[in-house]
Amino acid sequence: MDNAIIYLLKVSACIIVLYIFYRLLFERDTFYARNRYLILGMLLASLVFPLLSISPSLLIKDSGAAIERIGEIVTTGGIVQTDVSEKITRFNYINLLYIIYLAGVILFLANPVAGVVKTLQIIRRGRMADAGFPKVILADEDYPPFSFYPYIVLPESLLNSPGFSEVIKHEKIHIEQRHTFDLLFMQILTALLWFNPFIWMFRRSMILTHEFIADSKVPGDKISLKDYQYSLLNTASGGLSIPVAHKYSNFIKKR
Repeated sequence: MDNAIIYLLKVSACIIVLYIFYRLLFERDTFYARNRYLILGMLLASLVFPLLSISPSLLIKDSGAAIERIGEIVTTGGIVQTDVSEKITRFNYINLLYIIYLAGVILFLANPVAGVVKTLQIIRRGRMADAGFPKVILADEDYPPFSFYPYIVLPESLLNSPGFSEVIKHEKIHIEQRHTFDLLFMQILTALLWFNPFIWMFRRSMILTHEFIADSKVPGDKISLKDYQYSLLNTASGGLSIPVAHKYSNFIKKR
């Protein structure tokens, strides 16, 4: 089988094992910052580990087998025809797998790319309310509040509402902690491994972890937990879906 396909299968196997490990031992913990880096570390390990799994002894063994094979081809001409026909069959089979795989990658990358374009259009059309960090954009249209580094985008109607300060603080935490870049990384990895359902579960766990981090930091001296809970429930989530942005009312039931 082709080396690239073997690598993808090994990465997928690592992700399955590590997700089950994460789900059983860490998901219910309240150490949300640790969980964020744990997820990133597990995914990076899944990408790197298969590259380190070939030992020198196996390489020597494979080299010896290859030399013996060359000797057979030189001494026995009939083996060449068999090898060629097998390679043609394998070539067609691998090509088909690559076509299916690349079609999936393109399909699952198209959605986030379109989401980024849509986000930038909303930001460009909006009005700058605060040019500091993070930048606050007021949108004319009634979009739900969301953040996309380094912008917080709010509907104009939310400006004088009771939950305004809660929304701003929540989205500011996402920006300060660079959660957008986690989502970009997850989205690319999800597109590359679209055939593995466990990468989608890892992506969902990462988004939830981001929200738990923000939720844990918003209530304080100026914002009570009760006011924050009402703000989450009363702020419309709307129909806008941006895979690489954080919506204020994501996963309300889980939170």
